[in-house]
Amino acid sequence: MFSKKLFSILAITLAVSWLLPRFLMAEEEALIREELNERGKSGAKRHMLIFSGGGYLGRNKLLAGYEDYTDNYSGHLEVRMGLAAVKERPDIVISLNYDFMPLILPDGIYGMSENIISINLNAYYVFYAQRKLNFFAGPGIGYYFDTLTMDTPASGKLEHQYRFVGYNLGVGAQYYLDKFITLIPLLKYHQINEPGSFKAKHLVFQVGFNYNFAGTDWNKWKKD
Repeated sequence: MFSKKLFSILAITLAVSWLLPRFLMAEEEALIREELNERGKSGAKRHMLIFSGGGYLGRNKLLAGYEDYTDNYSGHLEVRMGLAAVKERPDIVISLNYDFMPLILPDGIYGMSENIISINLNAYYVFYAQRKLNFFAGPGIGYYFDTLTMDTPASGKLEHQYRFVGYNLGVGAQYYLDKFITLIPLLKYHQINEPGSFKAKHLVFQVGFNYNFAGTDWNKWKKD
């Protein structure tokens, strides 16, 4: 059931990422294509690396593995490295993420808390990267730390941590507010696996801002 929903979400996002810019930015596309062609003829720099970083906040929906738990907020910090090409083709973006997903335990459980943190590495394919509004999608792999803490007068403070390997799929959009700040809504599906014992699924929607460290204008490419 959830796999079908996830597939539908990814299919709709990819379709919108291909169709929407064609209707909204046809004139901008023509101008960018002309500029890129001219710079290609003049021997302009063909590739460059762009670094950025930012933070996100949103909602974590628990799909499986945490029965009777309540959905809660989530957040993550991110550092990105993007490969930009003068030719008209999407960027490839590598993203290192630190995710924080606090959990709300089922009713009736007191003196305990549970939090998940993870370190993920994602590779995103960016559609229409030269435009002010573009879209991206891609997979990631990571390491997840699920920490249970008990703190009661009888037990004192006790902690136990489970560690899992997992993966994720992310889709989102980027809107460049200026040459430094980018607004990014992001939908990410996480699956945590422990062969033969445990599998959990999360669907996270977050909105965040990225700061471009180099201050490069993504709509105007550097010359040599």
